[in-house]
Amino acid sequence: NFLNPKREVQCASCMNDFLQSLGLTEVGVNHVAIGYVLDMLSIPLANSVGVDTYIEAWCPDGLATCTVKRNFPGPLTDSFMDWETVWNMGKQYPAKQWSGEWWRGPELGIY
Repeated sequence: NFLNPKREVQCASCMNDFLQSLGLTEVGVNHVAIGYVLDMLSIPLANSVGVDTYIEAWCPDGLATCTVKRNFPGPLTDSFMDWETVWNMGKQYPAKQWSGEWWRGPELGIY
């Protein structure tokens, strides 16, 4: 309603809901969320050069305070940067992959 004084808030809320649902839309044979695809495509399109491109994508405030980045790359995906967390998760990988709890695809070029 054009005369509703809360129209801007309602419109922004509606747009936010739409964009979040769009990010969860699955594409490709492995049903990867389009938000993941868009986030990964944003890396080579950044204005950075070399390793700084990845640092800025995952840790825009610098490496010193960077431990986890929520919803990157893609919705419902958390990236952990500290060694101990990654090591502990890595130890679980074979059992969880074999049980089907975790799935590993070729998105990063690792087969």
